Amino acid sequence: MYCNLGQKELAREYYEQALKISREVGDRRGEGRILNNTTMLYDNPLQRKQVQEQLKQALEISREVGDRKGEAWTLHNLGRICQAQGKGEEAWNYFEQAWSLRREIGDRRGEGWTLHNIGILSLEQSRYEEALALLLLAKRIFEEMQSPDSQKAQESIDTLQMKVGRDKFVDLLQRVKPQAPQIVEQILREKRNTLKGLKAI
Repeated sequence: MYCNLGQKELAREYYEQALKISREVGDRRGEGRILNNTTMLYDNPLQRKQVQEQLKQALEISREVGDRKGEAWTLHNLGRICQAQGKGEEAWNYFEQAWSLRREIGDRRGEGWTLHNIGILSLEQSRYEEALALLLLAKRIFEEMQSPDSQKAQESIDTLQMKVGRDKFVDLLQRVKPQAPQIVEQILREKRNTLKGLKAI
């Protein structure tokens, strides 16, 4: 709440108190979620290493206590940090893990946000067909949930249109929209296999 209002100092104090209490009473699940949530308060690029270390702590705790939804959010946030650092492959790795886990546990809103972020990553890498398929599917998920997040997905689609130009966008949309789910499945399957191959080397 405080973070949304922009009262970051007050939010930090609140989270520090909550983190202290969670540790004192041995609430490991609460500790992991608080470590994850506090990363929203750090938007200075110089703080990204600190945020990344904090998220890795949260990830370890989430896995330890079996908090799969918390684990998925932490993986997603690690992907966002790597994306902000220009580490595209690492970001893909975290996003793919988050997406797979969210599908498995039925976290539709979380799945939509992970697809949205992968779409933005693809857009940044000029992979426009992939980006459009991912963003369209994210928007569809949000619309099915009647979530206002669909507006954010539409804004990202509009950004893609501005980047490629109207004529190319119309052509892309005609080709991609009817088969967006299949394209997304193929993208993520291929990326998963690529990442597994790199780990095996």
